[in-house]
Amino acid sequence: MKKLNLLFIAFALVLTGCSSDDDGNAPDITPDTTDDLVGTWIANDLSIISDVTFTLVGQPVETRSEAVSYATDYNITFNESSNTYMSTGSYDLENSITFLGETAIEDLEDFEFLENGTWSQDGTDLLISFTEENVTFQIEELTETNLTIRLNETETITEDGILYTTNTEIIATFTRQ
Repeated sequence: MKKLNLLFIAFALVLTGCSSDDDGNAPDITPDTTDDLVGTWIANDLSIISDVTFTLVGQPVETRSEAVSYATDYNITFNESSNTYMSTGSYDLENSITFLGETAIEDLEDFEFLENGTWSQDGTDLLISFTEENVTFQIEELTETNLTIRLNETETITEDGILYTTNTEIIATFTRQ
């Protein structure tokens, strides 16, 4: 009976802890206009995390890659009239790869993030199209001075009879020029 009373008390605390008087403050994003996105953005940081799983000789295998920028010379310009974007420069990344319990670190220099292409915005979705690829980033922050975009993507491919599943997260932050 004591456990039942504690359960009811915990449930009551959960219910009373949730407030229905949310003031509706949304993130600092202007979802229905592209005016804030138009212009040149200078890269601050880029991180790419990829988890790959596959089965080899009946055993599941997992590998992880974490790449973080340590030097940037990259910017992207979103043009309003033609909905095109142009990117210049690159990132230098430190990539940490963990496979079968061993970690190796490598430098990836002159990493180009996005090719030139077209863009559109639908609320917090930023659709980037280039060289027969369409990628949808989520706009996490869009202010007068800051832009943060995130891509979460899962891809499954079969190569040489092995099924690979890759989960990738990319986060890029920018400051308006």
